Parts: sequence; structure tokens; C-alpha cells
Amino acid sequence: PPPPDAEEAAALAATRVAVGELEAAWSARQAAPVGDAEARAALRDEILQLNALVETRLGAVSVKTGRTQVSALRQAGALVLVSGLMSAVVLYLVGAALGPVSRLTQEARQLAAGERIAPRPSSGHDEIATLTAAFAQMASAVDDRDRHLQAVTLYLRRVLDSIGSAVVVVEDGTIILVGAATENPS
Repeated sequence: PPPPDAEEAAALAATRVAVGELEAAWSARQAAPVGDAEARAALRDEILQLNALVETRLGAVSVKTGRTQVSALRQAGALVLVSGLMSAVVLYLVGAALGPVSRLTQEARQLAAGERIAPRPSSGHDEIATLTAAFAQMASAVDDRDRHLQAVTLYLRRVLDSIGSAVVVVEDGTIILVGAATENPS
């Protein structure tokens, strides 16, 4: 147990003195004749004094216990507050970390569906920023390839349309391109 504070030490010393006095009175009572009313009254007074001292000591312990409980409740409240703040910080950090990943996932789905996406500038130098930059580069390359394929398709369509004879392009058994002369035979 922790060492007693000044209040406890004083109460313990007073209790020891009272117990010593009670022991002396008891010894005197044992030596006195059995019918001595004066000795009995003195012993009764000593017992009442000791009882008052014990009641005082119990009161002091109760007050100290109450103070300790209030202190413990304050500490528990502070811990709950700190825990709540820490939880809020962790949730913010998780959201900040997962937000870019979520946006990148959505953009990947859009790109897979054939939609064009606007390039997003990457900020920072962490792994997410590197991934965002690589994804933007890939999306740009896909967009460039699509534009090139559209231009080549348009060019071939014009070439085929300018040819007077019928032209049919078949790939793996599927007709993929038909010239204008084939569509409108004269």
C-alpha cells in the first residue's frame, strides 16, 4: 500500500495513543476490585472516547475515498475524451488514405466501360500518387490509341468509298467492312 499522507499519519498516531490508554485502563480495571463502580465508569468513558476516535477516523477515510472516486471519474472521463479524439483522427486518416483509391477505382471502371476520363493531377510522392500518375498515363495512352484507331478507320472508310468496285473485308469469318460500291450496286 502507498505510504499514508499527513492526515492519515495523524489519525493513526491518535488511534495508537487511544488504544494504549485503553489498554492501561483495562489493566487498571483488572487490578481493581470487582465491585468498583468508579473503575467501570472510567473504562466506559475510555471506550466511548475510543469509539469517537474510530468514528472520526472512518469519517476521514470516507472523505478521502470520495475524493479518490471523484479523481478516478475525472481520469476516466479524460481517457474517454482522448479515446474519442484518437478515433476521430484515425477515421480521418483512413478516409484520407482510402479516398484517392476509391476515386481511382471509379475511374478504372469508367475507362473499362469505354468512357473518357479527365486526367487527374497527382499530389504527393507516396505510392498512391505514383499509382494515380501511372493510371493517368495509361488512360492517356488508351485515349491516344482510340483516337488513332478512329482516324485509321475513317481513312480506310474514305479509301474504300472512293474505290469504284465492290470491296468486302472479312476477318475470322465475320464481315467487318463493306465498301460503298458493294452497298449500292449499279
